[in-house]
Amino acid sequence: MYALTVRFEWKFKRSTKTRFAATCKNSKCEWVIRAGKLKNGTYWHVKSFVKEHTCINDDNYNMQFNQVSSFVIGELFARKMYDPGCTIRPKDIITEVREQYDINLKYNKAYRSKNHALNTVFGDPWESFKRLPEFFYMLEQSNPGTVTKIETDSENRFAYGFMSLGASIVGFNEVIRPVIAIDATHLKAKTRGVLLVTAFKDGNEMIYLLAFGFANSECTESWTWFLSQLRNVIVDPKRVMIISDRHTSIIGGMAEIFPDATHGFYAYHLAQNLRKICKQWDDVIKLYYHATYTYCIEEFEREMAELKDTHRKCYDYLLEIGMEKISRVRSPKRRYKMMTTNITESMNSCLLAIRKLPIASIVEFIRDLLQRWFHDRMTNAREMSTYLTRYADDHIKQRVLQSQRCEVHPIDCNRFKVDDKWTDTIVDLEQRSCSCRQ
Repeated sequence: MYALTVRFEWKFKRSTKTRFAATCKNSKCEWVIRAGKLKNGTYWHVKSFVKEHTCINDDNYNMQFNQVSSFVIGELFARKMYDPGCTIRPKDIITEVREQYDINLKYNKAYRSKNHALNTVFGDPWESFKRLPEFFYMLEQSNPGTVTKIETDSENRFAYGFMSLGASIVGFNEVIRPVIAIDATHLKAKTRGVLLVTAFKDGNEMIYLLAFGFANSECTESWTWFLSQLRNVIVDPKRVMIISDRHTSIIGGMAEIFPDATHGFYAYHLAQNLRKICKQWDDVIKLYYHATYTYCIEEFEREMAELKDTHRKCYDYLLEIGMEKISRVRSPKRRYKMMTTNITESMNSCLLAIRKLPIASIVEFIRDLLQRWFHDRMTNAREMSTYLTRYADDHIKQRVLQSQRCEVHPIDCNRFKVDDKWTDTIVDLEQRSCSCRQ
């Protein structure tokens, strides 16, 4: 660090376990430092040090400065890595070192410097797996009801990991709408692997997380193992609807572990497949979305009939998949607003910065994130004067204002015809239903 600041290069004169001596790279310069290791302890004592250079520093300075190791550069940037949200790329290190120290780093050295800084702050990615059992144990002790699981292979190496906080389990089984979105995101550390995520929406239409999983790859075995652990924390799997993309591993895992649950697909992923079939035909995509999102059976049948006439191949493709897995109106269970990948993509964005960290640091970040979310939402709930969530309360107030322009005509004691000047619907108070199905 001293040579880097003063801008000169040096060379070893002697370097042993007990003695160290270095001189300026210019043999005519009188700069020298000598040090020896103390007999008791690990400290070193500087015996002599000539501070001033008798050479011209600019002649003794190479912009490549090969003596600046990745270890030194990594130590300089380590303090910036404490914030997981701070993303530093090798080219950022190259730029900053050039601006501050006038040194041209090669990309591979900048890359090693970044890895050293990450290891300094968060530890070695491979050693992190050894810390995971201890972390999971303390997590279960500190959070009652928390479920964790680690699976190893025949050589006792890490294969899969599962984590679900007790508060998340209780919230899902008691008050949350039973519609789950599952997805996977790839990890960027040296160890690679994938992070499996289950997410859904709470009463405020905000992201609510149930469980996380870790696996070496996104394959049928990993999804089957993860879904089996997920089923163990769900009280009544029959009432659950799980939504995902059409990854073959997920489809196979769902058929084996959740045969009694409803499995649906994201509307957006199928729209991309339709674009390939119909070559970006926008009319077909519009008809598909109208049929998928509508609450009305008559409108669904009309849109599908028009889609059949417009592009028969796309129509047959959707029938082969099964409209009950895509359409809101044909779904055996209510999908609510869970039609796209927005919720899982948003969650992946929250975890984007930590995917480069070791697995133990990822688990700690997720725990801290959920803790802050639970605290903030509990504080928000205590400010409410009703039993409704803030989103539901605002939604009902908006509906009350809209209902003031409707005309209501009684049919019998429980059924009423409601005319909002656009459509006529039948509301059944006993069945708590409306013919619009919304």
